[in-house]
Amino acid sequence: MSQMSDSCERDIVEIDKEIQRRQTDIVNLLLAKNGGELSENEYAEQLRKLQIQIDELNLKKGETLTEQSNVQLIEHRTAAVKELLHTGKILDEFDSVIFKTLVRRIIVLNKKEIELEFECGIKVKQKLD
Repeated sequence: MSQMSDSCERDIVEIDKEIQRRQTDIVNLLLAKNGGELSENEYAEQLRKLQIQIDELNLKKGETLTEQSNVQLIEHRTAAVKELLHTGKILDEFDSVIFKTLVRRIIVLNKKEIELEFECGIKVKQKLD
Protein backbone atom coordinates (compact mmCIF):
# COMPACT_ATOMS: atom_id res chain seq x y z
CA MET A 1 0.00 0.00 0.00
CA SER A 2 1.33 3.46 -0.81
CA GLN A 3 1.92 6.32 1.60
CA MET A 4 -1.05 8.13 0.07
CA SER A 5 -3.31 5.13 0.66
CA ASP A 6 -1.99 4.76 4.22
CA SER A 7 -2.65 8.46 4.83
CA CYS A 8 -6.24 8.12 3.62
CA GLU A 9 -6.74 5.11 5.89
CA ARG A 10 -5.40 7.03 8.91
CA ASP A 11 -7.65 9.99 8.07
CA ILE A 12 -10.70 7.72 7.92
CA VAL A 13 -9.85 6.17 11.30
CA GLU A 14 -9.46 9.66 12.84
CA ILE A 15 -12.74 10.86 11.32
CA ASP A 16 -14.53 7.78 12.70
CA LYS A 17 -13.08 8.54 16.15
CA GLU A 18 -14.32 12.16 15.91
CA ILE A 19 -17.80 10.98 14.88
CA GLN A 20 -17.84 8.60 17.83
CA ARG A 21 -16.82 11.47 20.18
CA ARG A 22 -19.67 13.62 18.88
CA GLN A 23 -22.12 10.75 19.38
CA THR A 24 -20.88 10.36 22.95
CA ASP A 25 -21.35 14.12 23.40
CA ILE A 26 -24.98 13.72 22.24
CA VAL A 27 -25.59 11.00 24.83
CA ASN A 28 -24.01 13.17 27.56
CA LEU A 29 -26.10 16.10 26.39
CA LEU A 30 -29.27 14.05 26.71
CA LEU A 31 -28.24 12.92 30.19
CA ALA A 32 -27.58 16.56 31.18
CA LYS A 33 -31.02 17.60 29.89
CA ASN A 34 -32.74 14.73 31.67
CA GLY A 35 -30.81 15.58 34.84
CA GLY A 36 -32.11 19.15 34.73
CA GLU A 37 -28.70 20.69 33.96
CA LEU A 38 -29.86 22.03 30.57
CA SER A 39 -33.05 23.71 29.45
CA GLU A 40 -34.90 22.39 26.42
CA ASN A 41 -33.63 25.33 24.33
CA GLU A 42 -30.00 24.83 25.40
CA TYR A 43 -30.28 21.13 24.64
CA ALA A 44 -31.81 21.74 21.20
CA GLU A 45 -29.13 24.30 20.26
CA GLN A 46 -26.20 22.13 21.37
CA LEU A 47 -27.72 19.06 19.76
CA ARG A 48 -28.10 20.93 16.46
CA LYS A 49 -24.43 21.98 16.57
CA LEU A 50 -23.29 18.41 17.24
CA GLN A 51 -25.45 17.05 14.41
CA ILE A 52 -23.96 19.62 12.02
CA GLN A 53 -20.47 18.57 13.10
CA ILE A 54 -21.33 14.90 12.51
CA ASP A 55 -22.74 15.73 9.06
CA GLU A 56 -19.54 17.63 8.18
CA LEU A 57 -17.39 14.73 9.39
CA ASN A 58 -19.43 12.24 7.35
CA LEU A 59 -19.00 14.44 4.29
CA LYS A 60 -15.25 14.62 4.90
CA LYS A 61 -15.15 10.83 5.33
CA GLY A 62 -16.96 10.36 2.01
CA GLU A 63 -14.47 12.63 0.26
CA THR A 64 -11.57 10.75 1.82
CA LEU A 65 -13.03 7.39 0.78
CA THR A 66 -13.38 8.68 -2.80
CA GLU A 67 -9.78 9.90 -2.72
CA GLN A 68 -8.65 6.52 -1.39
CA SER A 69 -10.51 4.72 -4.21
CA ASN A 70 -8.89 6.99 -6.79
CA VAL A 71 -5.43 6.35 -5.33
CA GLN A 72 -6.01 2.59 -5.39
CA LEU A 73 -7.18 2.74 -9.01
CA ILE A 74 -4.08 4.70 -10.02
CA GLU A 75 -1.86 2.24 -8.16
CA HIS A 76 -3.57 -0.67 -9.92
CA ARG A 77 -3.18 0.92 -13.35
CA THR A 78 0.45 1.81 -12.67
CA ALA A 79 1.20 -1.76 -11.60
CA ALA A 80 -0.45 -3.10 -14.77
CA VAL A 81 1.58 -0.77 -16.98
CA LYS A 82 4.82 -1.66 -15.15
CA GLU A 83 4.08 -5.36 -15.56
CA LEU A 84 3.43 -4.88 -19.26
CA LEU A 85 6.66 -2.92 -19.70
CA HIS A 86 8.70 -5.49 -17.77
CA THR A 87 7.42 -8.41 -19.84
CA GLY A 88 8.59 -6.75 -23.04
CA LYS A 89 5.73 -8.52 -24.77
CA ILE A 90 4.89 -7.26 -28.24
CA LEU A 91 1.18 -7.23 -28.92
CA ASP A 92 -0.01 -8.93 -32.11
CA GLU A 93 -3.57 -7.71 -31.71
CA PHE A 94 -5.60 -5.06 -29.94
CA ASP A 95 -5.88 -5.61 -26.18
CA SER A 96 -8.79 -3.65 -24.70
CA VAL A 97 -7.58 -4.11 -21.10
CA ILE A 98 -4.19 -2.60 -21.87
CA PHE A 99 -5.79 0.15 -23.93
CA LYS A 100 -8.18 1.09 -21.11
CA THR A 101 -5.31 0.99 -18.63
CA LEU A 102 -3.09 3.31 -20.65
CA VAL A 103 -5.47 5.71 -22.41
CA ARG A 104 -7.57 8.23 -20.45
CA ARG A 105 -9.41 9.64 -23.47
CA ILE A 106 -9.34 10.17 -27.21
CA ILE A 107 -10.15 13.59 -28.63
CA VAL A 108 -11.19 13.88 -32.29
CA LEU A 109 -9.50 17.04 -33.55
CA ASN A 110 -10.79 16.80 -37.12
CA LYS A 111 -11.49 14.18 -39.80
CA LYS A 112 -7.81 13.36 -40.17
CA GLU A 113 -6.38 13.79 -36.69
CA ILE A 114 -7.00 12.56 -33.13
CA GLU A 115 -5.30 13.20 -29.83
CA LEU A 116 -4.65 10.43 -27.32
CA GLU A 117 -4.39 11.45 -23.69
CA PHE A 118 -2.66 8.80 -21.61
CA GLU A 119 -3.29 8.17 -17.90
CA CYS A 120 0.18 9.52 -17.12
CA GLY A 121 -0.79 12.90 -18.61
CA ILE A 122 1.08 12.65 -21.92
CA LYS A 123 -0.86 13.77 -24.99
CA VAL A 124 -0.02 12.50 -28.49
CA LYS A 125 -1.53 13.70 -31.74
CA GLN A 126 -2.01 11.01 -34.39
CA LYS A 127 -2.86 11.51 -38.04
CA LEU A 128 -5.39 9.13 -39.55
CA ASP A 129 -4.84 7.65 -42.99
